[in-house]
Amino acid sequence: MIEGTPPADKIAVVLLDISGSGSAVLSKCMTVLGFTVAGRQRDAGGQQADAGGGDEITRLNDTILAELGSTWDRPSVFIAQGQRPLASAAQIDEMVAGRYLPDAMAALNSACGATRRIVIDDPRIALMPALWDAALTALGFTSRRVLVVGNPLDCADLLHRNNRLARPRGLQLWLRYTLAALSMRPAGPDQIICLDALRERQAAAVFDIAGIVNNDDESGAARTASINRIVAADLRADLLPPDVLFRRPLIANLVKDCYRACLDWSEGDRQSSAAATADLAARFEEFCLISGSLVQVRPLGFGPAVATARPRLPAIAPNAGRKRCVIIHYHLFKNAGTSVDAILKQNFGPRWASQEYAPQRRGDMAASVRAFLLEQPDLVALSSHTLLLPPPDVPGVEIFPIIFVRHPLDRIKSAYAFEREQRADTEGARLAKQVDFAGYVRARLAVPQERFCRNAQAFRLAMAVSGEGSELERAIRAVELLPFVGSVEAFDASVNLLQQLLAPRFPGFRGFATFANVSRPGRTLDARIAEMRAELGDDLFETLAAANADDLALYGTVLARYSGGTASGRRDAGERAIGSADAIAARPGARAVARPVAAGG
Repeated sequence: MIEGTPPADKIAVVLLDISGSGSAVLSKCMTVLGFTVAGRQRDAGGQQADAGGGDEITRLNDTILAELGSTWDRPSVFIAQGQRPLASAAQIDEMVAGRYLPDAMAALNSACGATRRIVIDDPRIALMPALWDAALTALGFTSRRVLVVGNPLDCADLLHRNNRLARPRGLQLWLRYTLAALSMRPAGPDQIICLDALRERQAAAVFDIAGIVNNDDESGAARTASINRIVAADLRADLLPPDVLFRRPLIANLVKDCYRACLDWSEGDRQSSAAATADLAARFEEFCLISGSLVQVRPLGFGPAVATARPRLPAIAPNAGRKRCVIIHYHLFKNAGTSVDAILKQNFGPRWASQEYAPQRRGDMAASVRAFLLEQPDLVALSSHTLLLPPPDVPGVEIFPIIFVRHPLDRIKSAYAFEREQRADTEGARLAKQVDFAGYVRARLAVPQERFCRNAQAFRLAMAVSGEGSELERAIRAVELLPFVGSVEAFDASVNLLQQLLAPRFPGFRGFATFANVSRPGRTLDARIAEMRAELGDDLFETLAAANADDLALYGTVLARYSGGTASGRRDAGERAIGSADAIAARPGARAVARPVAAGG
């Protein structure tokens, strides 16, 4: 910490206070320290509790809650289909982050502009923390999540006066939002400030929240005096002391225990606090299961499966007398998939189709594909971005899977360039239009469990192989077991092999060079990787490389298959071709990248 002033880096203080009374006072105090309050500021009476925080931030949070099937003033908890509430929380949180990250970044830009020190006052953030953590990280902010806690009775009274909510409902809301804040991953809020402590410590408490060390010079003394005046004037003088709640016989023990945990937070260690929070959350789950205070959430933003129109082109027929064969092209985004589709369409015409699938269990997805193929006996080629391995088992049908692997870092840059230009209203396209490539990478990596920029290809290929072993080990086994895995960097050689493999099944099948949907200029791979390092900077480049170490190893393994007639020749050519990957692995802090292993065929 820098003495006397906030750190030079971008800082966001996120205040979580369902009543709005304490956060309004704190927001005003923070402006004395050079912070800007995002959007409208609530007054000390908690007014605008139903629209607190930055206008755009609050609007987006309300939109998300509406899509989840709730509103800010419903004390319900969200569940995923077939799961209990506690097991659902992380899954739903990450689903929201994956869908709404570009919108959250746009809302922050609208509310904060170029400000480097901001205060966000919206309790809804506790219900979707992964989204706002990722958005703030992507924009370069270091965030501090501060839970502001007053007596639950005071909170219920304010919600009754300002929002006409019955006092028992206000206590339920206090419990819902407070438990959500205590349960935020990885270890709850960064700080809890109780209003009694704010009244006693005044400026010292505000300096702690801002993360600064005040000094005794003239400017420090002036700021201390200003903050002390704000706290004395604006913090409610009639706040109830804690013991009033504990003496009330008609207050639920769960509310009392949660309030006590907040009061004891600073005195206990994080491990014991986490254990206490887990116990409170489990008790709250039981209450919700009994009371029916649950909202079942379905996957966001996915409609029914849609098949694209089939072109009417000359088509070859399958070899008569053979078992029916259907090619399934597992079309990984920006892995030459559009070029492969062009080859399939040229060869099969109306016997080719494209089909996408909503997220579902793989068994259900396989059943959908099986029914689709059996209902269309003339179909011989199917392409899909969303269909998952392993290939479905279809009675009387041989499935021939096609999948291509590409240098993962080059793939990510190509995806960014494509999404920046395309007109589609997708999360990735909106994100790419808002930020530069470095911001795009930071945003993607900031989303927990997001796989687009994290070993995406190993993740997809590993699905083809069940059993033990790491994701990379299973992905490499899939390369060995699948009849065809192509390399984008050795596209011509891959297509030649594909033609040889398909000719017995489809006489007349011809592969050809095509470059459909190419979004990068034709520079060498090494030149593109060097350009990417310069664009991202060493630290972010190496972070991205480490996040894709498995994909880099997988890429080398596949490329080695197309690099010469002998095993040693394939290995040598593969090593030369992934020189960039080896250079990445050699950098300090980068995860080790396995050498490619030459595979037969």
